[in-house]
Amino acid sequence: MLMTEQVPQNMHEFGKVGGVGEAKKQQYGKHFLAVISKYCKENSFVKSAAPQLSVRPSKQAAAKAADNLHKKPAKPARQDIVIELYNKGLSLGQLAHHFEVKEPTIVKYLLAHVEAGNPLNTRLLLDAVKASPENRVKVFECFKSESCERLTPVFEKLNGTISYEDLHLLRIVYLIKNLPKSAK
Repeated sequence: MLMTEQVPQNMHEFGKVGGVGEAKKQQYGKHFLAVISKYCKENSFVKSAAPQLSVRPSKQAAAKAADNLHKKPAKPARQDIVIELYNKGLSLGQLAHHFEVKEPTIVKYLLAHVEAGNPLNTRLLLDAVKASPENRVKVFECFKSESCERLTPVFEKLNGTISYEDLHLLRIVYLIKNLPKSAK
């Protein structure tokens, strides 16, 4: 949350974000700053400072300035930053650790991204799946026949041999593989 509130623009500012020590600064700094910079450029985001008044403003102008001080500037959505960093190669575990959330939250962001018709690199997802290649094929066959909207029927059809964690990841892979050609 702090990252999206403070929107650091350089390594010095990145290092001042709560929870970012020297190790995280060195390990993640370039990745995060690249994503934040890209987002800011694409969305015409400018980090704002409190307005400086050189003359006494009218009561109306002063009230408007006071209102603006309490408004938060537009900031990159956490989900967008997670997707960018995932696509740059950060693992689910690294993302969860950095954003101080559990991996299922990161998986939820990835699922929403794919359900919106956006592509995603499946390599890191498949690396995180513990099921054997044979069991993965069985899961994909179940998704094809049962649908992948609900995981419980697939879990039960496979007699609980595949964990829900794997089913969540494999559902995303399945959806990506079945995106319309224009989205890929």
